[in-house]
Amino acid sequence: MKTIKPALRMNTRALSLETKSSSQYSRGMEQLIGVVQELSLARDLEAIMAVVRRAARELTGADGASFVLRDRDSCFYADEDAIAPLWKGHRFPMSACISGWVMLHREPAVIEDIYADPRIPVDAYRPTFVKSLVMVPIRTLEPVGAIGNYWATRHRPGTDEVRLLQALADSTAVAMENVRVSAELWQRQAELAQLQRLNTVDEMASVLAHEVNQPLTAVAAYSAAALQALRVGPGDTKQLCEQLQQISLQTQRAAEVIRHLRRFLRQGETERTPVDANALVRDTLPLIEPAAKARGIRIRLELAEGLEPVVVDRLQIEQVMLNLFHNGIEAMADAGLIGTLTVRTTSDTDGHIRITVADDGPGLGEEQRSRLFQPFMTTKAHGLGVGLAISRNIVEAHGGKLWAEAHVPAGAVFQFTLPLAA
Repeated sequence: MKTIKPALRMNTRALSLETKSSSQYSRGMEQLIGVVQELSLARDLEAIMAVVRRAARELTGADGASFVLRDRDSCFYADEDAIAPLWKGHRFPMSACISGWVMLHREPAVIEDIYADPRIPVDAYRPTFVKSLVMVPIRTLEPVGAIGNYWATRHRPGTDEVRLLQALADSTAVAMENVRVSAELWQRQAELAQLQRLNTVDEMASVLAHEVNQPLTAVAAYSAAALQALRVGPGDTKQLCEQLQQISLQTQRAAEVIRHLRRFLRQGETERTPVDANALVRDTLPLIEPAAKARGIRIRLELAEGLEPVVVDRLQIEQVMLNLFHNGIEAMADAGLIGTLTVRTTSDTDGHIRITVADDGPGLGEEQRSRLFQPFMTTKAHGLGVGLAISRNIVEAHGGKLWAEAHVPAGAVFQFTLPLAA
């Protein structure tokens, strides 16, 4: 019996340690679930790194963590969370870095004593607090990076710690791929949006050219008259001043049309600022008024007073409005109708501004309405069929909604909402 008791005590202790380790692993997995949810909401690499650098330390109780990205033949230490500075912002050759070894071999590295492992460039580690580490690849098939955890005292990470860190790295790989795909989709949408703008301007080119040509012709006429008056000699200075004033006004008129056209066609970073919805409507009208006038379409504004500002990307919302204005005008013109395009702004009770565009055209059938916002669905002979799909994406990205209804007694109504500035 005496020889059995020590063995029983050892087995009991081993069982206790195993139970404790299992309990810690279970808590770590519960924590990891929350981290995965955070990663699913990340919309860029910076947000991913902010989640991972914190979670890597918390999951294993490490004194530091690094987020490393593969940059061709280099390891870029992109971010870190540690008790003292490590290597953030530095690049090292893949062949001279433990993170590079992990990525090249597609497997974790567990190192209890960094000074006893030939894979470690000790000179790079001497100025740091690091004594032990574990490094895991981000994606085991063609790794795109690595996550490293470090300890200031000798520590050999257990199997469960490595499994938790690798699970974090696997979730990170999925989040990075989601961000990449999302960025590609947004880029594609931006390209389609630009193509839609070009297509819209192409359809409006003749009336825009006519609209710009009118003030330029007037400028030429007034200039000729003013020059003739100056050649003759001192005369009616009042008439000369009026001619010069008309030259200035007509020049401004042409410049305004060109300015709106250039702003509509430009590409660049989106920037959301507080703006007045009524000002957005008025600023968009100069681009569509020539097309409306050429087709005999009237434009009626019913703009509510005292609206609170909305926070939007001005160019994107102007694109939405121009697309809806243009569709309404084309619907009436293609049906041989001379009607009215009504643009209305109102304040909703749920913290949104509503913008309504109604036409007197032939309207939309039930089948058309069901597919109206699908990409490449169009009722035009030469349309791209992406305008409404892009417009809905833009509005929804701003936190609003875009939908279509039948107009009474005839025509179609498009409405979209934008949230008020907080």
